Amino acid sequence: MIESYVLQFLRQEQYIPGVAGGAESIYVPGQDVKDDTESLEVSLNFGTGMIFPLGNINAFLDGRYGFGLSKTNKEGDESITNNIIYINFGLIF
Repeated sequence: MIESYVLQFLRQEQYIPGVAGGAESIYVPGQDVKDDTESLEVSLNFGTGMIFPLGNINAFLDGRYGFGLSKTNKEGDESITNNIIYINFGLIF
């Protein structure tokens, strides 16, 4: 989820030098992010889960967190990493 926000931000925003050293953001439709982002990401994931018996089937609830270790942007002084929370619910037949 968080990674989709980062990619959406990189896809839609381009910074142009503004007045007095500031930056002005403009929307650039159709901008390709392949040149601006790394193609490989390294992260540390951990989590837990539970199984609940419901007669002949089982339900499960799983929660995980992914901590991004590698930088996703190729340029700039900022280090943009992906951190994500996973919440899964399902049925096991």
